[in-house]
Amino acid sequence: MPDLSVIIPTYNRKDILKMALRALNQQNCPKDKYEVVVVDDGSSDNYFQEIEEFITTLDIQINFIRQ
Repeated sequence: MPDLSVIIPTYNRKDILKMALRALNQQNCPKDKYEVVVVDDGSSDNYFQEIEEFITTLDIQINFIRQ
């Protein structure tokens, strides 16, 4: 179980979300000590498929909550 949860609310901001996830992936904190929770508030820009492919390049635990 992670010690820390980073919660990122988002709405139609795939480029900013990518930047945030990339920055979290580069942290010095051990990857098993934190999780990332992305909460999408009904985005209409069809970002999810692109983000889904992007996160496969990262080495962090990411959970998505989509409305």
